[in-house]
Amino acid sequence: MGHVVVIGGLGFIGLHVAKHFAMEGWRVTAIARSSSKNRKLILNTPLDNICVVDADARDIRCLRQYIQSADVVFPLTAPAGGRSALEIEPHLRREADEIDEALIHTLIELGENGPLTVGAGSRLQYGNPHSLPVNESTPLEPVCKYGLWKNHQEALLRGAVEDYGIRATWLRISSVYGHSVGKAGGFGGGIVATFFSRASSNQPLDIFDTGSQIRDYIYIDDLLGLLGKIVSNQLGEGETFNAGGFPLSVRELAELIMSTCGAGSLRFRNCPAAGPPETGDYIGSTDRAFRVLGWRPRTSLQSGIWCTWKLGRSEVSWRS
Repeated sequence: MGHVVVIGGLGFIGLHVAKHFAMEGWRVTAIARSSSKNRKLILNTPLDNICVVDADARDIRCLRQYIQSADVVFPLTAPAGGRSALEIEPHLRREADEIDEALIHTLIELGENGPLTVGAGSRLQYGNPHSLPVNESTPLEPVCKYGLWKNHQEALLRGAVEDYGIRATWLRISSVYGHSVGKAGGFGGGIVATFFSRASSNQPLDIFDTGSQIRDYIYIDDLLGLLGKIVSNQLGEGETFNAGGFPLSVRELAELIMSTCGAGSLRFRNCPAAGPPETGDYIGSTDRAFRVLGWRPRTSLQSGIWCTWKLGRSEVSWRS
């Protein structure tokens, strides 16, 4: 096995990626700021092939030091702290852009001899699609700031591939969910985490309008399986893949989570006039990933939600 670098390796997805590849025998370097609240979750692990680096990912010299020896890089930093998951505060967007620029600069220096970079995009890049399911050739027409930023990230990476020969794969990821690594009572994954948190406390789950909006949800283990396919055979270099799961309406998701928890209630609300734009129904096609990599999502929503509940309620060890 080789060396994996996870930039932003202490978030929900980053922790799972670090754990997964370490348990597969890879040497893992997680680059993150020491102020991260999840730093101890890696430092306390019994796995001795994970190293946490306290660093600013905008520092090109630091990135070069670790990336030049890497076989694979997962850039998983994302701005946080906006009014919603669809919004980005201006100062956080500037910081995220500086991280992207430092990474691209470092990858260009290393060229075709550098690591394979697997970029994490979003289904929000498609905006409000006109037809379903959505394949990778669907026009990118984002309607929110987060989708615009992810389009910018993808364009930077793709430009470096075409002009400088760097090695890269891009994923447009649906809503990822699962348990949080290394702590009790932890749920990760946007609306799924929010619904679990409220239902497990027997609080109402807010449903905007009728809750008929369809979303596509991918269990974290399925996403890790896709990453493993990309890294192991490298057939996806230069490709873009939808990382999708299984569709369900928001109301049906809330009802499934309440049934799993045995608690909670629905509370219907009107969409706020000043809120983020509605992104429409979304179902992502995974045909390209199956054709090129032989990958399909395997975990049904019923199984994934149950596993999330079971693992999120208990202390999750790094060897579970």
